[in-house]
Amino acid sequence: KGESQRETQDPRTLPPAMQSAAQRLEAVQQMMLQQQGKTLVEFKAGKLTQAGTTVTADPRRGTLLLVESAADGMTRIQWKTRPQNKLVDDLMIIPNDVSVEKVPECKTGRVILIRMRSSNRKLFFWMQEPEEKKDDENIKKMREAFNGSRSGPGGGLGGLGMG
Repeated sequence: KGESQRETQDPRTLPPAMQSAAQRLEAVQQMMLQQQGKTLVEFKAGKLTQAGTTVTADPRRGTLLLVESAADGMTRIQWKTRPQNKLVDDLMIIPNDVSVEKVPECKTGRVILIRMRSSNRKLFFWMQEPEEKKDDENIKKMREAFNGSRSGPGGGLGGLGMG
């Protein structure tokens, strides 16, 4: 529904014959990442997974990015591991289809919810920036990127030139 997700497996867990192919694929993905386009928002954030009503933290440290694709002007959400800089999630965003909010029910951390309205998909992230005061600024930047409040190519609306 306008979203794509790519999960990569650790090459070390593959049979030896497949490891070199997996390593080549990872190298190509990293090269594509470098040619991706303009980074709109980037900050340290962990990923959480939801199963039913339970949300569980992924133990890996990560970076959450909003990137404007150089090829088509579409905005993408990407999550990479730190310090490996390995792309784990890459989601294309439908213009004006995303909301970003703090999760006030989480009392033990700084959790945000990114919700795709058309598919009701929910992505949870926990802020890992050392300075909590930057959380609101990062959330504001994300909302602006998702809702067309920036200028330039694509105008924040996935290259539709309607921003």
